[in-house]
Amino acid sequence: MTDETTLPLYLRGGFTPVPEKRDAADLTVRGPLPPGLDGHCLRNGPDPLPGEDKGHWFTGPGMLHDIRLRGGRAESYRNRWVRTMAQVLLSTAAQAHDDAAALTEESRHEAVATLQVSERGSLPREISELWPEETKLVGILNRPGERVHPVPVMRRTLKAGVRQRLRHVIASRDIIIWQMDVTNPVGAVNPCPSNLAWLMFRSEGRVQRLRVVFPGPERRASPQEGG
Repeated sequence: MTDETTLPLYLRGGFTPVPEKRDAADLTVRGPLPPGLDGHCLRNGPDPLPGEDKGHWFTGPGMLHDIRLRGGRAESYRNRWVRTMAQVLLSTAAQAHDDAAALTEESRHEAVATLQVSERGSLPREISELWPEETKLVGILNRPGERVHPVPVMRRTLKAGVRQRLRHVIASRDIIIWQMDVTNPVGAVNPCPSNLAWLMFRSEGRVQRLRVVFPGPERRASPQEGG
């Protein structure tokens, strides 16, 4: 029997991993719940698979827990493992070397072509297929409450004089990262950082979501970037 006091904090007590997916109703509550409390209590955190310990809070699988609270009751509970970015990117390492190299080279070509043609009036078919109509820009460059496609934002950024040059590519089948060096126009009021990253979530080779990640402190989008 394992002495719980010798286990890391994230493997014991209230953080003890839940070993499987669960769906439960009418939970037992210890003590009263305010009757006006109505909503979902969500918790997201580490949850190693049974018998597996990666040795750190943030390494390995995570789990999302959801408790439905209403009328002084805990009506339901459910949990689901989340697929972390590290897991997706590490899947590249499990591929044959040639396959991983081919993915990276293909993505590098797509990045260069996207940068080159985004300032033109129309995209060639192979690039427009990469950025289908349903592609969504998320994060700081997105307009709150609106669905924004990345291509018009790319063109506004170019029109403002900002130029990007591909530095590095990390590629798996589901997630792609393009690291960019950035050049700003002389006298820019709200210049972009000197480097940024395009984080793309893909399905069947097409970008579903794009998040532009800026290093350092949280940054507000400039008018030319946000539209």
